[in-house]
Amino acid sequence: MLRRVVKHLDAVYLKNRLVYTFLDSMLLSGGHPDELSPEVKAFRQEELFGPKIHTWDVRALPIGVATEHPDMPGLWMMPSVLSSLEIDHIHDFLAHVTRANSVQGENGVPIRSGGLENKFLEWFEYHPGRWMLPLQPHPEINEDIARLVLSDMQSTNNTDPMTWPNLKTLWDSAPETSHARYAEQIIKIQETVTRLVPDVGDEPCLFIQMQRLERGSRVGKHFDDFRKGGKIISTAVLQGENIIRVGHIQFKVLPGDVYALARNARYDVKHEVLPDPDDRLSATIRFGNTVS
Repeated sequence: MLRRVVKHLDAVYLKNRLVYTFLDSMLLSGGHPDELSPEVKAFRQEELFGPKIHTWDVRALPIGVATEHPDMPGLWMMPSVLSSLEIDHIHDFLAHVTRANSVQGENGVPIRSGGLENKFLEWFEYHPGRWMLPLQPHPEINEDIARLVLSDMQSTNNTDPMTWPNLKTLWDSAPETSHARYAEQIIKIQETVTRLVPDVGDEPCLFIQMQRLERGSRVGKHFDDFRKGGKIISTAVLQGENIIRVGHIQFKVLPGDVYALARNARYDVKHEVLPDPDDRLSATIRFGNTVS
């Protein structure tokens, strides 16, 4: 209990909470309704008059299968897919790929146009307190998808997808003792989602997006890009305990859990990640090309 209280008094956590609270209050207060933009009006409607939130007890769900929420078609939950050791291995793998978790544009690291040898690429600070790292799916990225869909994404710093770190390349070229061998744990997530979530089926894996979220920050209500975000969005939790909201459904995820959004949960309702006093690390794996 005391440890939790101390976390809520952390300076970084409080700073980010204040920033996001201020931004929300700016949107929810002041201004004549006739003077507001359609986006702000919609935000107010959602926040003030949205449906009652229902909590999904995902800890009661079976392990080793994907369970779909009964009232939210396409919302899938897979508890405890990864062990704590496998999660530690992914942290070591990312430190290797990013050269000790370096960030583009910081401490002399250039903002590069792409990765190096399909093995190395630094984190990119997409928003304050939010860093992204794209990876090619296993065994490799589809060149047409890379060129037509993924080549101009702000969240990846508009880098060339063909240069992103490749899991198979890292796995095949690494000595037995190298942290690059831990690419196998991310491959496991991709293969597990493909096997367990019926919506995935034969849909291609577009790419994998690693994301760090600083404590106290949040990912606000949003739809992922309908053109580039894939038909199915699956996220593995690798650090932090967060409350996830998908429409009016909320649930708490722990490290090792994997959840996925498809159909109604993907296209009909927004989703968000609420702030937490712990830093968050996740792997979002996207399936299904929406551009022919």
